[in-house]
Order: sequence, then C-alpha cells, then structure tokens
Amino acid sequence: NFGFPYKPYSIQSEFMDNLYRVLEEGKIGIFESPTGTGKSLSLICGALKWLQDFDAQILTRSSDNKLDKLPNKSIEDKPNTDWVKSSIEKCQEQNKNFELKKLVQARKSW
Repeated sequence: NFGFPYKPYSIQSEFMDNLYRVLEEGKIGIFESPTGTGKSLSLICGALKWLQDFDAQILTRSSDNKLDKLPNKSIEDKPNTDWVKSSIEKCQEQNKNFELKKLVQARKSW
C-alpha cells in the first residue's frame, strides 16, 4: 500500500513497486512512462512509502539498541550522497569565478 489517493492503474503500481525496489537496494533508477500516466504522483507516493518504512526500520533498530547494524543504505554511511548540495556549491563557485573574470576584464578595459 503506497498511500495512493485512489485505486492506482497497473502502470502506476508497477512504477511504485519498481521505485521502491530501487530505493531499497540503494541503486539509481531511470523511469519513464507516457504523458498522463501519473508519474509525479507515483514517484511521490512510492518514495514517501519507502522513506516511512526506512524511518520505521531505523526507529525499530534504535529501540533495540542495534544502531551499529544499520543497513549500508544509511545516508550517513555514504559519502557524497548530497549531490544536490554539492551541485549548488559548485554552481555558486562557478558564479563567483565568472563575476571575478568580469571584474578583471572591466578593469583591463579602463
């Protein structure tokens, strides 16, 4: 049960099942589906269900004092998992460099 707001079509159920499996295995998935098949909602419902289950698993393990046996997919155990943050930082650095180059060129033209 993915918490879909209505009875999902088979293509939506398959999408959510495959998404859940990819997340559970810590892999990267590329998903495609025709326009109007509910990709966005399927992605949201599938990902949130996995996150709820993962959080419940962590809480269960922490209440059993088994934090040292967390699965390898734990975010804290994987370096460079915050690719969004690193991408933003890289863009900000590139913007700074670009602005500095513009200033240097402007001074040269004076």
